[in-house]
Parts: sequence; C-alpha cells; structure tokens
Amino acid sequence: MEKFVPVVVIKEIGETDKILTALKNSGINCAEITFRTACAAEAIAYAVKNYPDMSIGAGTVINGEQAKAAIDAGACFIVSPGLSAEVAEVCKAAD
Repeated sequence: MEKFVPVVVIKEIGETDKILTALKNSGINCAEITFRTACAAEAIAYAVKNYPDMSIGAGTVINGEQAKAAIDAGACFIVSPGLSAEVAEVCKAAD
C-alpha cells in the first residue's frame, strides 16, 4: 500500500507517459488523475491500460457523471473535494 497518493493534472493526453513513467521510476505506483481537465477520463483509461501495475484513480470528482466516467475509464478509486451523495451512490453501486 502506498503511503501517499500523488495528485496528477494531465492537461494533454501526451503528458501521461512522461508523468507516470517519472512516478514509477521514483518507486511510486499510484496516481490520482484529477478531473480538472478535459482529457481526464481519456488519461485514466490510457493509464489503466498502459500501466497495469499502478493503482490509478480519479480526483476532484464533483458529481455522479464524472464518477461514472472515471469508473468506466477504469479508475480503481475516486477522490472528491467534499461529500457528494451522488458520487458516493455511483461509487457504492460500482462496488
């Protein structure tokens, strides 16, 4: 289990390899990709596919639609900046 979770902001999908490779090379096998950018779901799906040994999650998830998109992209955890009953319900339904 990781002792910390780096928060990653990917502004362009092309940044994904550079960022995740740097984390892995530093011995970090976990990343929270924020939903603050337009390519967040695409970056999560790419990361899950290409870095299967890393724990990839979604952060800054503020509504159920984002939570569903993150889960559909393969995120294994969701982080929300505050309590959102809608996000919690989507996560619970997805187990």
